[in-house]
Amino acid sequence: MMFRNLGILFLIYNLTAIATESLLVHSERPLQAESLPEALEPFETPISGLFIRNHHDVPVVDFDQHKIVVRGLVENPIEISVHELRKLPQKQLYAVVECSGNRRGFQNPTAGGIQWSEGAVGNVLWEGVSLAAILEKAKPKKEARFITVRGADRAALPSTPDYIRSIPLNKAMESDSLIALKMNREYATAGSSLESRWLFEKCCERH
Repeated sequence: MMFRNLGILFLIYNLTAIATESLLVHSERPLQAESLPEALEPFETPISGLFIRNHHDVPVVDFDQHKIVVRGLVENPIEISVHELRKLPQKQLYAVVECSGNRRGFQNPTAGGIQWSEGAVGNVLWEGVSLAAILEKAKPKKEARFITVRGADRAALPSTPDYIRSIPLNKAMESDSLIALKMNREYATAGSSLESRWLFEKCCERH
């Protein structure tokens, strides 16, 4: 199994409550919390100690009904449920995820934003479905150049825009771009930090 240093682009959450006893909480809404030093000592960061970075409130999602929708510049628009994703071939890889604001609290002069120390980072074993396999089913048109990802999370104020990000289509089609369904060999459950994450090798996300 190869070790990869990946960036995290986007989250689809499945939380109703999050245990934060093992984290240093910076804000409650949206929830921002960083890993404590003891969580970062092992090679594999325990999920209970993995940092949390949110832009909006965490939605309550019924994953028995929830579907991922692929539409736009595609020949074959598709909808696929989380349960259907679990039945597809899965791939594992280790990925370091790090907020681009990690260590912001040490900057001088002080920079705006969450004053992260050194705990907005972690290394997790991810397992999931190749994003390329899903996109191949949708058959992107020749003129397609980017994919845009939108989550179920919504801002508290209607005037705040949704959190939406785009990446080049050729990056999405790389073999290590995943829709991850497991963290450290465990499926997400209510109260955990994800139902799926979209991972892209060596991507840097600005916050």
